[in-house]
Formats: sequence, C-alpha cells, structure tokens
Amino acid sequence: MTGRAPIDAFLHRAVVTFALGALSGCQLAPLRAPEYRPTTAKVSSGQTAEMSIVATKPEPVAERPGASRLGFTVSLAVESKAALRYKSLTIVSSSAPPCTSGVEEGGVWVDGKLSADKAVPPGSHSVELEFPLQRTITTLREPSSLDLRIEGQQGDTTCSRIELTDASAREQWTGSAPWVAGDAARFGIGSDTSPNQFVYLVLEAGGWVGPLQIGGELGLGAGFDRCTGDCGDRNTRLLAGVGPFIKYYPVQIQRFVLGLNVGYHLMLESNGPATLVHAPRLALEFSLLPEQIHGWPHNPRQGSAGIELFVEEWIANRGAGAQASPLFGLGFFFQMPEH
Repeated sequence: MTGRAPIDAFLHRAVVTFALGALSGCQLAPLRAPEYRPTTAKVSSGQTAEMSIVATKPEPVAERPGASRLGFTVSLAVESKAALRYKSLTIVSSSAPPCTSGVEEGGVWVDGKLSADKAVPPGSHSVELEFPLQRTITTLREPSSLDLRIEGQQGDTTCSRIELTDASAREQWTGSAPWVAGDAARFGIGSDTSPNQFVYLVLEAGGWVGPLQIGGELGLGAGFDRCTGDCGDRNTRLLAGVGPFIKYYPVQIQRFVLGLNVGYHLMLESNGPATLVHAPRLALEFSLLPEQIHGWPHNPRQGSAGIELFVEEWIANRGAGAQASPLFGLGFFFQMPEH
C-alpha cells in the first residue's frame, strides 16, 4: 500500500494539472491558421497604382529577414505605373476617419527584402506589411480596414483605404491549419474486467478530412481496483496504449460546440503478467472555442478546449476466455491547430 500511494497521488495531481491546462485553452490566440485569404476581392485603385490584399498571416514566415514571431502580416499585390513610397500604413476600425490613427506597421518587405524607406519601384511587386499581433487582433474584433498614406514622385500625398472586414456577419476570410495536436486527462469508473477507478493522460495528433478530424493518440495511466486480503485498499494496474479516433462536430452555437468522438484503444495492462486490452470508446464532447474575431473563421479547426463524457468497453483475455465490462468517465481536453 505504501508503495502505491505515491503513484495514486501523482496521477490525481496530473489530472488536475491537465484539466486546468485544457480549460485555459479557450484563451488561445483566435487566429491560428498559417494563412488566411479573402473570400472577395479587397482592392484599392488609383491613377498610378492598384493594390490588393491577397493574404494575411498571424504568424510570419520565420525565414523572412527581420520578421517577428509575434507579428501579423498583410500581403499585398502592387501594380504601379510610377515609383511610390508609403508614408504610413495602419490597421484601423472602419468607423475611424481614414489615415488619422490606428495600429502602425513595424516593417515593410518589398519582394521579400526589408525596405527601410518603404519605397516601391514601378511595376508588379509583392509587398508584406508586419503589424504587432495582439494590438492588431484587438482592432480586428470589429469591422476594420487597412489605411495607406502614399507619397508620389512629385511629393504629393494620397490616402487609400482597403476594407479588411465589413459590417456583415458573413465569413470574409478563409483558412485553417492542416494538423491538430492536443492533450487530454480522463477519469473513469468501471467494474469486473475494467478498473474500479481509472486515470489516463493522453497526447493526440491528427488532421482534417472534410468535416472529420482523424488521428491517433498515445496514453499512459493507471487503474485502481478495490480488493480484499493482503493487497491493501487498492490494486494498481499500470496502463500504456495507442489508438485511432474520428471526431465529428455537428452542432455549433456561437463559441459552444457539440462533438462526437469514436475511437479504439489497444492497451497493455501490467498487473502481474502483461495483458492486452481492447477498448472501443464513444465520447460526447462539449467544446469552447476561442473568442470570435469579426469576419474571420470561427469553428473547431481554430482550436478548442472542453470536457467529454465517455464510455469504453474493456475486453481482455485473462486465461479464462475474453472478458468484457464497461467503463464510464469524464475527461478534459485541449486542442490546438498546428502547421
């Protein structure tokens, strides 16, 4: 009993730690895709130049010289008949007067090279603008625009505004990360073949195939059996397992999502001779999404955290033929898009 008590205490503390981490996941940055593209053209045309927003990136490419990992990048396609220079570039609320205030850029790259004077020569060019991430996301929570003060060859200054999002509730940008990673902590109660109490810590990884999230998980934990005789209050089973899962999210109401998780575990159970346990499982997930950003994607592909109610059927061959019994439980989980 004395030797098992530390294991018991450690795993229960781990469950609390994982649960708090999962619930804090709803504070994740709400824009997690590597790149977002507009659903409609976002263009500003003048007498000497045409500029269009082709993409935004919440996390700049690390290889770009001088880029910050905590930046928000706006990518422009510029077609100019004459040389021009940007005097100021800001992201602002669309309700603000043009070219008067806003979040200022922290760097301008022309054709992949950092431009100290923010000048663009005549012709076709790609221009990337970097803005501070947190301040930009705060501004994007309402209809917003990109304001550009431009100086021409003759020293004349003009102001152009390109709308990032309008006032409508429709999705105006599209994008998602191809992969997802997360963790979970599960606590269950069973009988017979399954443990009386069950603690299981899981790492998950997967990807999206249409509306389905398909992946696998790796877990480690323990089961605790109440028993009589000289085994003390509990008999501990150490568990290690792998298995696939498929998730589907049929219902979303604002930040709240209802999901179904179907999986199958293969676990090695160590309590004397090692035993292979088959455990098909079904879970009902209640997820909370990050806070919505106006006009940007808001769905489980952007990350989530929540709780699950699950049932597993434990099937084990212990020498007297296959034995099966159910296990019911509660889990905490946290998922984050990866790219």
